[in-house]
Amino acid sequence: MTSVSRSRFVTFYVLLAAIGIAVVAPGNTVSAGGTAPVVLDALSRHVPLDIKAHWNSKSQWVPLFNIGVAFDAFEEDDILVVQHYKGHGKKAKAWGKPQKCAEHNEDDRLTRQIGQRVWFFNCKGGDELLIGTDGAYSAKITYRQTGAGTDHRDLKTIEYTVKKYYADASGSKKQLAFVATLDHRIGEGWLSYHGDGKKDGQEVRLSTWFKWDTHGELRDVKMRCFHNDKKFGDFDSHNRYDVETASYVNKSGDPIRESWGKYVFHVKPNFGKGMVHWDHPKEGSPNPEVFYLSKNPGDYRCTVTFEGDLVREIKFKIADGKVVEPGCAGTQVRAGAQHHMVSVNVKAGPMKYDNKAFEKAGWFGIGASACK
Repeated sequence: MTSVSRSRFVTFYVLLAAIGIAVVAPGNTVSAGGTAPVVLDALSRHVPLDIKAHWNSKSQWVPLFNIGVAFDAFEEDDILVVQHYKGHGKKAKAWGKPQKCAEHNEDDRLTRQIGQRVWFFNCKGGDELLIGTDGAYSAKITYRQTGAGTDHRDLKTIEYTVKKYYADASGSKKQLAFVATLDHRIGEGWLSYHGDGKKDGQEVRLSTWFKWDTHGELRDVKMRCFHNDKKFGDFDSHNRYDVETASYVNKSGDPIRESWGKYVFHVKPNFGKGMVHWDHPKEGSPNPEVFYLSKNPGDYRCTVTFEGDLVREIKFKIADGKVVEPGCAGTQVRAGAQHHMVSVNVKAGPMKYDNKAFEKAGWFGIGASACK
């Protein structure tokens, strides 16, 4: 799935915090009764935030947000208020007037997973936010209970960095386009499983991020997993969710490409044999051919190889039927009950990247060094 098309408008679809977007949590958490709204990182979704670049004579772009909020006390007239800024942190300056986002829809799947009502608000940037420069940008999110007259201010701050590039072979400024960088996602890893687990098993998936250039696309990546050093399951299949740019230097030159992708690994269906599920179905018996993670405590290690090199090493631990996660999981980072943070060691890769970005802004702006 490629996020670049040669049309007047090009939209980059990504996860919240996926294209150079770091989400800075203020430290507040939702109570058991859901008395305060919480902005979700919603990692199971692939399109909660867009950047739309207008390929016109002015070469401008505008941010578009689709923000998930968990809040049991939601009312139909509740809205989000988004204040955009140029810059990050204390040096950021307000950009445009506060944007009111009233369009919304409920996400039934996340509502079931989290045990709270989850609503997604669409924040479509208008012409007043059109801008033609790159650099650092951010936005502060406030939840407004319109009828009650209550504002839950600055629930989260979304930070992102936009990069410009020439999108045609002539190197014309008329075809200047924009993308947000993704280097801070390299080092991130997730273990997830899907389904309610009543009649069917919950298939396990592992995901991590890569960056590559034109000649280094990761087509033949392989994953192997080990439990207490014993191999189980072959995670040969994968899906990829991309953000790609093609920058042209001159008419005769080949394009310089930068691509970031989230790779989601899973086991090929094979009538149960070699499959990896989280738990056996509640309304059935365990399948002896299936490996059940929750029933096998201990240390896990998964390796990802590409062209003879070990490029990623994913590690996690299962204890008491649960994934052992860092302290920021569930508070500063909320992704749903079936999505868990895991450790990733970056060993190599086909393209250079900012290897300090994950430490500074990984895990949605918290920084890997602060998320222990």
